[in-house]
Order: sequence, then structure tokens, then C-alpha cells
Amino acid sequence: MPRTLYSTYRRHLAAYPQHRHPGTRRDNWRKPKALVAQLEDEFGKLFDPCPAFPQFDGLTIAWRTRTFVNCPFDNKLAWLVKALAERELGKLVVMLLPVDTSTQWSRRYVMRAQEIRFIEGHLRFDDGPTEAPGASCVVVFRPGVRATLAPIVSSLVTMPSTSQEGDDK
Repeated sequence: MPRTLYSTYRRHLAAYPQHRHPGTRRDNWRKPKALVAQLEDEFGKLFDPCPAFPQFDGLTIAWRTRTFVNCPFDNKLAWLVKALAERELGKLVVMLLPVDTSTQWSRRYVMRAQEIRFIEGHLRFDDGPTEAPGASCVVVFRPGVRATLAPIVSSLVTMPSTSQEGDDK
């Protein structure tokens, strides 16, 4: 892990020890299988360092060559720092995140990605009772490619709607 990212990552874990064990909070939802299938068609098989019911701490293990991260949304910073560190080690990291350009984590880390793909409509997690309350995006950190001033921004896909025909949303 590059020294500056490693230092930031270790300081964050020290300040927020409850973030060492993902999956203990209910904001940890199962990954949307349809979305992951689309991403695996493009990138190949993707390792999941933070499954819904982990047997390991994805923040402290080495990730595989290609990784999909659906991190707990209350702990985005630690996962973003880890994602950038893994990219520096030559790994592809694809993250599912809420859209929030008003935050420091978005400006500081998400904008270092090579691609930001906005998901049209509201995403539905496989075990969620309703659609996500806000917009979501897929962020792609490609190995060996430094982010430009502005990452490529595109629309990813329209997710299947869960509303009844005729409903106005």
C-alpha cells in the first residue's frame, strides 16, 4: 500500500474501530445480482471483499485482481482508501456507492476514479424491502491509469422498476 494511503487508512481504522468488522450494521445490504452480472460480463469474475455476512475483514486482507465492492454506506471512506491502495497495487476495483457530490469523500476519492457510471432510477438491493432512497453509481478504479481532472461519466443501466404500471414516481 502506498505510504500516504496506508497512513490515512490506518488512522481511519484507529479512529473508528467499529469499522474493522463490516456487516455489523444494517446498512450492509446484499449486492444486487443483476448489476453484478452486468459488471462481470464486462470485467470477468469479481471478488467480493465485503459480502453481506463476512467470514473475514475485507479491509485488512489483500484483494484479488478484479474486485467488486458494495461496502456499508456508513463506512465509505475506509473502503475508498483501501480501493485506491489496491489500485496502486495493480488491481481493478469496481465500487457501488451512493451519489453525493457534496461530500469530501466524493470529491477527494471518487473523483480519482477513471469512470463514474450513474445508475438510472433507484437501485434495489436483493434483500432490501424497498428501492434505495437515493441515486447510486458505479465507480471504476483501473490499475495503471491515473485519473484525469474529470473522470469519464456515463449512465450505466436502467434497473428493472419495482413500481406497478401506472404508478407515478
